[in-house]
Order: sequence, then structure tokens, then C-alpha cells
Amino acid sequence: MRNPLTACLLVLFCWTTAVSQESKSGDKKQTSKQVADLVNKLISTPIHQGRLIRDKIVQKELDLLDRQVQQLTELQAKFQKRINQQLAKQATGSNLEQWKASIKQIEDQWHASVKKILLPHQIKRLKQIAIQRELKRRGVVNALVAGQLAGELELSEKQKQQLVKQAKELERELAKKIEKWREEATQELLKVLTDQQRKKLKKITGDKFDDKKSDRVRIR
Repeated sequence: MRNPLTACLLVLFCWTTAVSQESKSGDKKQTSKQVADLVNKLISTPIHQGRLIRDKIVQKELDLLDRQVQQLTELQAKFQKRINQQLAKQATGSNLEQWKASIKQIEDQWHASVKKILLPHQIKRLKQIAIQRELKRRGVVNALVAGQLAGELELSEKQKQQLVKQAKELERELAKKIEKWREEATQELLKVLTDQQRKKLKKITGDKFDDKKSDRVRIR
């Protein structure tokens, strides 16, 4: 049986696909982006913060009282149910503006409810922890380009494009360094073997095979 979050995201995926297919070709990309942004907002606030609240380490960091933990646990369950019901309803068909209004309402009510339970410094810290977890979960570039941080930092489209481009370049450089480090580590490990054993290993493995040059069957 799927957990509530998995079911929630599955409905979101289906609805996003439906909206994209129904959109005109000129608006399809923009509509998909708007829906994706709304999904990210929903995941990064009620769903993500709700899951964080159940974490014992986070509870300790926020110095929560037992009463607060109980209230937040009940609140999270309540909102999770509301979110699932709303997403299931929207998946059957709804325009983008209605969808945006629904997401905004859920987000606003979540924050208003949390404010009644947590103290200001606890809310601030919860938000900080949520953002840190998002950076780890999605990676810096994805979090900055498509997550909640993009709006908070007011990143321009040019900056987002630069981040994506530079990330790809850095990934290529990192891959080369990792390959070099792996080779150095292998040579260091092989020092444990005797000269005769290393020669025998070389004979068994043969010349180095570069799989990067091999033709691979791609399934599309």
C-alpha cells in the first residue's frame, strides 16, 4: 500500500501530464512550469515541514514541548488528508487558476495554524531546517532554480540559466577528478600485492578497456 506522500505525488504527476497534453503547443512549456512550481511549493511547505516535525532530532533542535509535538502531529495528519483529497479532486479536471488558488489557500492555512502552535524563533528555525534539507534532497542547483529559494532570492531567468550551465560544467570536471582519484586509490591498494601478484593480475585483466568509447544501445 502506498504511503500518503507517494499517492499524493502520483496524483500530482498524472494531473501535470493531463494539463500539459491539453495545453496548446505554444503554452505547453509555460503551463508545465507553472504546475511544477506549484508542486514544489506544496512539497516544500505543508508536506515537507510536516514530515520534519515528526523527526525526533528536529523536535529536539526546536526545543518542542510534548504538547506542541502532539498538536503539530495532529495538524500534519489533518493537512495531509486535506492535500490528498484536494489533489484527487483536482486530478479529475480543473483550470490552472483554480489550482493556484487551492494551493495558496492550503499554504496560507498551514502557516497560520503553525503560528498558533510554535513560537516565532521556533518557526524561523523550522524554516531554516526545511531549506537545508531541501538543498540536500534536491541539490543546490535544483533547489535554487525550481524550489522555494528561487522566489525568496528573486533569481532572474538569466541567473537560473547560468546556474544550470555552470553546474553541468562542474559535473564534468568533477567526473574527471573522481576518475583520477579512483585510479590513484586503486594503485595504492595494489601495493599490498607482491610484484608477482600484480603481474598475474595484469595478465588476468588484460589491457584497459575504455567503456566510454563503446557503442551502447539506447532505449528511448
